[in-house]
Amino acid sequence: MNELTESTQRDWAALAVQQSKEFTVTDQQTYANAAELCKDIKGRINQITDYWKPLKEAAAKQHKDICAKEKELLAPFSSAETDLKGKMAAYQRQKMEEERIQREEAEHFKREEAERLMKLAEEAEKEGMSEHAEYLVEEAAKAETMYIPEIKQEKTAGTSAIRVWKARITNDSLVPITVMGAMLRPVDMSALDKFAKASKGNMAIPGVEFYEDVQMRIR
Repeated sequence: MNELTESTQRDWAALAVQQSKEFTVTDQQTYANAAELCKDIKGRINQITDYWKPLKEAAAKQHKDICAKEKELLAPFSSAETDLKGKMAAYQRQKMEEERIQREEAEHFKREEAERLMKLAEEAEKEGMSEHAEYLVEEAAKAETMYIPEIKQEKTAGTSAIRVWKARITNDSLVPITVMGAMLRPVDMSALDKFAKASKGNMAIPGVEFYEDVQMRIR
């Protein structure tokens, strides 16, 4: 048998298409002839499949080897990127904590200032200085509603720190079986993270703590 070539396969394909278009089944004999032609076509399909099989296997092996080599060469870069992102995220968490403390201190100052002014207003009222007392009451109200400006975030081109709400288990035995129709047993961290994100931490689930974390994105 002559070696099967791509040119021969194309010739077979053209002939099969031509024969099928010209063929008409009108009686039992032409029906049988059509069946024989189908068998011949099936045989040629098998030959062509056998021809390409080793080439496909070789290409698949080569692709697998290339992917393995690529993965090997990229692994150190992925490790370095993960390490750097981790350090950047840790810095952002530190900044978040500093901001939280500053906000709490500002809120504490507002409350203390309002209380101080109200005490002065009470003393002024006792001493008969009603007009001054009213003024102090107004100042106390202003102190309570004092606007606390947002802390300006320093930005670095090509990077962004995304704040995300996540969940952590504090007591596995206390986690309920279901919450709002969601099955949590065995403990489903993905479902808990969704609750954390949806509620922004304003939800209580026994045995679970919601916290705000940072994810780094580099463009």
